[in-house]
Amino acid sequence: MTKVKVGMDDPSSVEFVERRRAALERYLQRIVSHPTLLQDPDVREFLEREELPRAVNTQALSGAGFLKMINKASDAVNKMTIKMNEADTWFEDKFQEVENEEQQLRKLSAVVDSLVNHRKELCMNTALFAKSMAMLGNSEDNTALSRALSQLAEVEDKMEALHQEQAANDFFVLGELLCDYIRLVGAVRAYQCGVPSNENHLLVIVIISVGAFTIIVVIVGAFLCTRRTNSHQKK
Repeated sequence: MTKVKVGMDDPSSVEFVERRRAALERYLQRIVSHPTLLQDPDVREFLEREELPRAVNTQALSGAGFLKMINKASDAVNKMTIKMNEADTWFEDKFQEVENEEQQLRKLSAVVDSLVNHRKELCMNTALFAKSMAMLGNSEDNTALSRALSQLAEVEDKMEALHQEQAANDFFVLGELLCDYIRLVGAVRAYQCGVPSNENHLLVIVIISVGAFTIIVVIVGAFLCTRRTNSHQKK
């Protein structure tokens, strides 16, 4: 799995640390959910060891570094294949679909971020309102009114906790999942830009399911030389 650094978040912020923790948790859950990977000795050692060795050379791969790595892999594949020029409108259409999906994902991610921010503001305002009601209830001379204000403050406290939980779920469950898909599409686009158009491409189909929709991300390419070689043999 390649790490692609996106965004300019402060690594020392609590939100950044929590976001990385949630991302690593999702990554581990995906690994252990696979029956074959779960039996891998390295995975089992990682999960069972009480203390892990200190990580070295864990700098996230930048866009340029990722593109360079893809170019090297593409050169190695191209050396084993026959170069040929052959356009395929189906692959071009799929690339256009990938670009459209990326735009839609970014728009949806922006909407989710806005929703999370509004929920956080609502959470803060609800907490302030609950605190004000509690102070007002303590200072009220009328016993019945004081009790009613105190009960209202308790209800607002519960609502504040509910809003906070909803904001966290929107951020870590939906928002970060969309960010994962955007990073994946960005890696696909980096591969597309790094492979020359006059060379054979490698076909990669990534199917991502989220809720009620499925995203199919396609990288152009297949070893078309096989088809061409077969046609020559028939002749």
